[in-house]
Amino acid sequence: MPNRGDTATVPSVITVGVDLGAEPKRTAAAMLEWEPDGVRVIEVLTTAEDEAILDLALQADKTGIDCPLGWSDEFVAFVNEHHAGNVLATPVDAAARVPLRYRATDLFLIEEKLGRPLSVSSDLIAVPAMRAAGLLAAMARAGIEVDRAGVTGGVAETYPAAAIRHWKLGTGRYKGAEHAETLSAMADRLRRGFRGRLDFGEHRAVIRRSDDAFDAVMCALVAKATMVYRGTAQIPRGLIQRARREGWIHVPTCRLDELIAPVEYHPS
Repeated sequence: MPNRGDTATVPSVITVGVDLGAEPKRTAAAMLEWEPDGVRVIEVLTTAEDEAILDLALQADKTGIDCPLGWSDEFVAFVNEHHAGNVLATPVDAAARVPLRYRATDLFLIEEKLGRPLSVSSDLIAVPAMRAAGLLAAMARAGIEVDRAGVTGGVAETYPAAAIRHWKLGTGRYKGAEHAETLSAMADRLRRGFRGRLDFGEHRAVIRRSDDAFDAVMCALVAKATMVYRGTAQIPRGLIQRARREGWIHVPTCRLDELIAPVEYHPS
């Protein structure tokens, strides 16, 4: 593990990615170390308990989590009203249910044709989201600043599918044993995107065969993108506070090699 207290040299940047499932056996985590001349994978877990995720996050500058970090304002209000017996009518048409099913970030991605995330209130992704809520609370108690919008602090919500499309790593299905060759080719394409400056190290085999491990690496890459000026799509004006309640999916806008040597920003 990296020594975060070494001040004799310029400290490396550490990012962590978590492909969060409802249970540890469906959860993978990856830790990446960024140096001025490259990036290397220094840890991969294909079964990750909350304690292990927290330990990695405490060592990281930013942790990307592939899981919704909240529910829509409308859904929360609807459930509260129902709990108090104040719901006047249940929406029966699909259009009326949209704000109950999808967050602002989900609708933004759909409108911008960047993806179609699962509904955190009406799909099975809600179960990992329940786990994520507890994990975020544990992170906050441990001293990690948790901003669900990912604008500040040590956590960002990620979405590997959108990152894969942006970085042109693949277009088809890659999950499951039947798509093993596709996943392996995507891992090779990822390394080429870094122009030889991405080192999988001893984790090369597991990244090429486990789609969960691959997704965890993608989350760690997007976490780094959030630290690069204009590395991810900007949250539209007026949605910041909503994003801090509901969570916000970060989609990269930079090239892979710009994660290592980003264009410097000098404000006028």
